[in-house]
Amino acid sequence: LARAWLYVIWHCWQDGTAYDPDRHNALQRLLTNQHHTTETAAA
Repeated sequence: LARAWLYVIWHCWQDGTAYDPDRHNALQRLLTNQHHTTETAAA
């Protein structure tokens, strides 16, 4: 996870752009998938 954030931060700094959560939403997809997996296992 830290490596992914370093990649995002590095490219924002090098490109001179601001962080855009719509562009970098892999973490949200991962958390959503884990949530659905946990719910399915509990059922």
